Amino acid sequence: MKKNCLLWLLVAAMAMTSCQDEFIKNENKTSDKIGYSVNMTELSSPYRTRSGEIASSHEVEIDDVNGMIDGKQVYLHTITDMVVPMDIKQIKSENQPQSRAAEKTVADVDEIGVTSVVWNGTSWAAASDHRVYMDNVLAESTAFQTNYYWPAAEEYIRFFAIHPYTDGPKIIADDKKNPKIQWTVPEDVTKQHDILVASNNYAGDHKATANLNFAHALTAVQFKLASGLAGVKVTAVRIKGVYYQGTYTYNFDNCTTKIVDDKTYYLDGGEWEVVMADDKKRDFATTGPADASTEDEMLINGGDKTFMMMPQTLPDGATIEVDITDAHGSETLTASLKDKVWNKGTKVTYVLTFNGKDIVVSVDGNPGWSGAGGEINAGF
Repeated sequence: MKKNCLLWLLVAAMAMTSCQDEFIKNENKTSDKIGYSVNMTELSSPYRTRSGEIASSHEVEIDDVNGMIDGKQVYLHTITDMVVPMDIKQIKSENQPQSRAAEKTVADVDEIGVTSVVWNGTSWAAASDHRVYMDNVLAESTAFQTNYYWPAAEEYIRFFAIHPYTDGPKIIADDKKNPKIQWTVPEDVTKQHDILVASNNYAGDHKATANLNFAHALTAVQFKLASGLAGVKVTAVRIKGVYYQGTYTYNFDNCTTKIVDDKTYYLDGGEWEVVMADDKKRDFATTGPADASTEDEMLINGGDKTFMMMPQTLPDGATIEVDITDAHGSETLTASLKDKVWNKGTKVTYVLTFNGKDIVVSVDGNPGWSGAGGEINAGF
């Protein structure tokens, strides 16, 4: 559902009630300095995919694979998980260990970069005096507090945020109304970041925790072996001929509104402009698990081997290759990705199976892109 988020801004300007009460847990903690509360979205609940039993938050495609295992035809099931808002829970603690996985949870967000733009009047679109107030300012946990003060009461402030800050892209605010980030996906899968973006509006005299509801900006790509492939070992996985550079433009005015448990969440509505040129295609590769598959479903490239790809409609020549070994020797399985779509903020899982359209892929607690989720409240 789409909604003009400026309507929410007008409400916020009149009083800290309604949506802001839902966003801010520490609304009674006031301070002249700007601090943040960080929330995230997570994937939908545990899923099961069988013909006629596909959860509405999942899309499943089935394709033949060029290559056979043990003389049997192999099928590729493409499962696309859509991102939905999560319940807010406090999970951050001072002594909580940080994950090194590529897939970020709230517990992993130990720093954010924030750029803010200030203007007069309630209308972001109509105002002509937009000026950058904070330019890629680092805010670190656990407080996520800055040394910047809230602007004047007659002004408004819009935040544009990103994670990671140290190794990730910086926000470019040359066009104050349309800040951007530019990103080139690293060839080394272990150096690919799960980029998180957020934006939000507040009145200049808010003087309390500012909420930033982050969402995943890229597409996570994983591979699995379905049950029934016991003894098969995956030695390598390659994604070939896909675009790897793009520019993301923030667009809070086109934010997505989602309601969960009668709470309203706003996700930045920005989009990627991908560089679609033949010389801007790249191959990506990772190794498989050390052990052969068992009867259980097996994730091939989780954690820091998860591909974090540029959202795109995949071009002619885009393919996946999976190198396997079994009792009969080695083989490379291939499948075309031409015209398939990787949407931002989704996880695409490619599942290899013998079972064709009767596949059953079930997990207890879908390997969540953002884990348990949670909230980090700024302390003053």
